[in-house]
Amino acid sequence: MRIAVASEGLNVSPYFGQCSSFTCYTIDRGMIVECQNTPNPRLPLRQLASMLGDLDVRVLIAGCVEREAADALGIEGIEVIPNASGTARKAAEAYLARTLAGDGEWHGDEEARPARDT
Repeated sequence: MRIAVASEGLNVSPYFGQCSSFTCYTIDRGMIVECQNTPNPRLPLRQLASMLGDLDVRVLIAGCVEREAADALGIEGIEVIPNASGTARKAAEAYLARTLAGDGEWHGDEEARPARDT
């Protein structure tokens, strides 16, 4: 199994659809045993979800994920964990430790931007 983290450099990308790459962690017996970086090919959502499924990705971690993207990933059997931040590795480790979980909030046609204090 693999966990993919939508990434910007070493950090979790705030926006799934705009990430520069996917940091893919191979998991064996609950531990990270390999890390591979895959550039985002900027495919249509269903093709991107299929590509990640072909890479044996079963979990996708990102900042914001729009509902349409989450649905396409779900069809491929990929669990989506939105609202993550920090380094990609720490996010993957938190997921494995069961301390990272999405809050169930999904975004519509456009990925939402973080709210600003006014």
